[in-house]
Amino acid sequence: HPKKYCSPACKQRAYRERVVLQKPTARRKIFIQPTRYKLWDYEVELRKREIQTLLRSGTSANSEVGSMMVTPAQRAATKRLAFSSGYSAKHSGAGVEPSWQSILENGRTSPNTRRKDSKYVTHGIHDYKGKFYPQLAKSLINISGIPVGATIVDPYCGSGTTLLESQLNGFSAIGTDLNPLAVKIAKSKCAVPNIPPNIFRESVDLLRWKLESHPREYSIEMGEFGDVNAAEIEAWFPAPVLYKLNWLLKTIRSSAAGSMLEFYEVLVSSIVREVSHQDPTDLRVRRRQKPLDDADVVTLFGRRLDHMCDRLEKFWHTRGFASSNFPAARVTRGDCAAETWLEDIGIQPESVDLVLTSPPYATALPYIDTDRLSMLVLFGIDGSTRRPLERSLTGSREILTSDRNALDGDLSSQSLGDLPEDLAVWLHGIYRQITDADVGFRRKNMPSLLLRYFRSLLASMKNVTNALRPGGQAIVVIGDNVTNLPDDQIVIPTTSFAALCGLHSGLELTEKIPISVTTENMVHMKNAIKENAVLRFHKPA
Repeated sequence: HPKKYCSPACKQRAYRERVVLQKPTARRKIFIQPTRYKLWDYEVELRKREIQTLLRSGTSANSEVGSMMVTPAQRAATKRLAFSSGYSAKHSGAGVEPSWQSILENGRTSPNTRRKDSKYVTHGIHDYKGKFYPQLAKSLINISGIPVGATIVDPYCGSGTTLLESQLNGFSAIGTDLNPLAVKIAKSKCAVPNIPPNIFRESVDLLRWKLESHPREYSIEMGEFGDVNAAEIEAWFPAPVLYKLNWLLKTIRSSAAGSMLEFYEVLVSSIVREVSHQDPTDLRVRRRQKPLDDADVVTLFGRRLDHMCDRLEKFWHTRGFASSNFPAARVTRGDCAAETWLEDIGIQPESVDLVLTSPPYATALPYIDTDRLSMLVLFGIDGSTRRPLERSLTGSREILTSDRNALDGDLSSQSLGDLPEDLAVWLHGIYRQITDADVGFRRKNMPSLLLRYFRSLLASMKNVTNALRPGGQAIVVIGDNVTNLPDDQIVIPTTSFAALCGLHSGLELTEKIPISVTTENMVHMKNAIKENAVLRFHKPA
């Protein structure tokens, strides 16, 4: 109506009759392509779960090809899949639009290989025993359904697998660990991809020029190792190797600072076992059958540097295909079982969307023993400093006699009211069984070590509960292991007891996903953990 003819009632009626029209969103049929490498059975199941969660689809893909009608937003979400190479408009897979994971592993134009690459970008910067692989971490993030930009925390971050995966996929990440070498690796792993490429290349070119000018005869110096026990370091390295390592560290520290210096030091650490008297295939302290006389330290370091530079160049050439930016991850040294953990690392209570972690297994891996030579060379941490550090780690096998006596006292008197009832009963049974067995002192230590382990795990789960926002999730990758008696083998059901610790801390168990893992060719294969599970909790809203 012309304005002059409209009464107030007419205007109100006209307003109420307005509608908003929208052109229907175009839906297309697509075929979600699996990886060309063979997936484990549990990875096939995780792949289905990813597709269901990210594409909000009730249709599950089969293990080969999944087809479905999707919107443009859902097509874009396929880029985030971990166990799919992308999507195509044809069943044959011709013209695949690759996923971000496929680009990270293979590049933009390279064919999707038949081997899984778990060392893309900086994931392969340094070996770290017990870590879980990046595709699994990414898949679990996808299954959680949290939005891009959410906050992820890993309280047992180790070498930073969860942190780097979070960063590469657009999530804010915070990690903590008590192992100083793990923290150093994680910091470098996450910081280097965000260094401007031109600054990185200039630093590397300068260092390469200095490495090419290395002396023919190295000075008899060991000042770069700090106040380390000279007898200990000389016992594990040939003298010529020590002089070369000292020159290399001095050259690095005079050439770089900040994240670049940390990057170079981590690369030095990655070759330390190889140039020592330590048997590199053994996790425990064990010497080579034939001691080294010398090693080409500078050449080995240069090869590691070249390899990581190639990985980073590949990433920088493809990072523009990511669908999100790369937030900087924050890594700090801290004890996630301490009452002040949240305050110490600067996390506000009820501010975290997802906790994704793989805690150390009960008495399973000698983390400090494995890395002791790197700590000796980089930090000057010798035996006198290393032993208290090792005892402080969750899952450590080392314990003071006074601590063992106190824990044994709790076990014998059944003073375990702080633990879930079923766990307390099991621990008391283990204590009686091993006390009566004819075993050595290490087996005698087992009940007190397990009590200390589960108390630490429970304390960390309580901190996780406090950190999570209402409705937030905690995903824990954990596994069972065993200990042997003369006539028996005791299974330590860590998975079930970790679930009880989560429930005891105020979380609710959403599901338990069984997964299997491969094991590395190590001397301690008989003690390797072959069965793992994923525990998925949520904090009541």
